[in-house]
Amino acid sequence: MTRAQLIRRWWVAFVLAWLVVLVVIAAQIVERHADRPGRLALALLGIVVFGAQYLEASLRPEAPTWSKIGRLAAMLLAVAFECLLLPGEGMWWLSQHLVIVAGLVFSPRLATVLILGLVGGAMGTAWLVSGRVDPMMLIELAFGASAVALRQLTLTLEELRRAREQLAHLAVAEERLRFSRDLHDLLGHSLSVIAIKSELAGKLLPARPEEARRQIHDVQQSAREALREVRATVAGYRQPTLQSELEGARQLLEGAGITPEVELDSEPLPLAVDNLLALAVREGVTNVIRHRRAPVPDLDQDRADAGLGPRRRRWAARGSADGSRHGIARAQRTRKGAPR
Repeated sequence: MTRAQLIRRWWVAFVLAWLVVLVVIAAQIVERHADRPGRLALALLGIVVFGAQYLEASLRPEAPTWSKIGRLAAMLLAVAFECLLLPGEGMWWLSQHLVIVAGLVFSPRLATVLILGLVGGAMGTAWLVSGRVDPMMLIELAFGASAVALRQLTLTLEELRRAREQLAHLAVAEERLRFSRDLHDLLGHSLSVIAIKSELAGKLLPARPEEARRQIHDVQQSAREALREVRATVAGYRQPTLQSELEGARQLLEGAGITPEVELDSEPLPLAVDNLLALAVREGVTNVIRHRRAPVPDLDQDRADAGLGPRRRRWAARGSADGSRHGIARAQRTRKGAPR
């Protein structure tokens, strides 16, 4: 059973509990006026009409406002009819069902106004008919408050349900976006490797077939590795490491005719920082290959600046015509490894 179905059952149980009160009132009328069948029949008919309007109004809170006001007015007329028909039976107590309906189907502000007006009208009717006012009728204010509380609880839980559905849809959309970015980064790098090595193999084939064969073998390995990583990405298990990305970057740069120099500390990095820098290396090297006629960049990551200690890592790829270098990325992280 869903939470919405459970709340709906609470609502119906609350309404039916007050219907039982109406049945008890009808039983008392039958017991006291069994000797006057004509008046008894009219009184019971009024109770049936009153009960039907009560059920229709309280079980259909989504009905138009004019419809709810019309049913409340019909119930009010039924109470007035019962009070005139049976003046000594305290039929003004039927106003408690009016209060319940007002609390269940109207907004809190309008319901408060209606409840106060109904309780005041019922006490005034009791004074006109019996000549006295029963202070116990003020308990109807508590009845109305309980109805308002039930209505607000139902609406709040419904809003929470919708919010959870919206969050679920947003989570799915975010996961799709993350997957598309991850796949783009993965395939962009792998296809760049395959393109560079295929181009190099084509140039080496006439004069150096053995070297061309080695490059073709590397293309095959890169394709298999790309296929493996795509499968791992689909399964959600791919976690790029800085060590593996640096090794892949070295092979890619060598295939493009660039001699890289890599200096790597053995001290491990936090997992989040390691993954981030691995992606930065992949993206940077891919851009270098795409624009390899430009001056060769270098990638620095200062552990002191990143809050990771005094030691320093440096990756440099040298091979441009004029030997100039341009910084392309600097990753800085907090001491806990979280992005600023």
